[in-house]
Amino acid sequence: MKDGKFLFLCGLIGICVLAYKSCKRNDETTGKRNAMFNEEPPSPSSEADTSTIEKEYDDTKNHVTNSVKNRHEAAAKTIEESLNTIFKENDDETSENDNSEIMNKTNNKLDDLLK
Repeated sequence: MKDGKFLFLCGLIGICVLAYKSCKRNDETTGKRNAMFNEEPPSPSSEADTSTIEKEYDDTKNHVTNSVKNRHEAAAKTIEESLNTIFKENDDETSENDNSEIMNKTNNKLDDLLK
């Protein structure tokens, strides 16, 4: 019975120490967070900075717009080529004739095997 009480007390003391350290760390973190939010905001940008930012924004916007346009044009070209390949009538007729000849030969050979 004494061993059980001893282990219980050791566990309770350990839990108290961990809770104390956790609260202390939380207080330090809260203090740092409050100090960070209580700092003065940076001073407003000057006109030169604003024009530089606007120029960078316009450059980035133009670059992205051109990039998207080029990718869409390339995709449209690829799709058009694929559709032309799929729906091209001349090739379909020739392949259909070739396929029908092969099918007729195969049918004849199978008929010969069944006789």
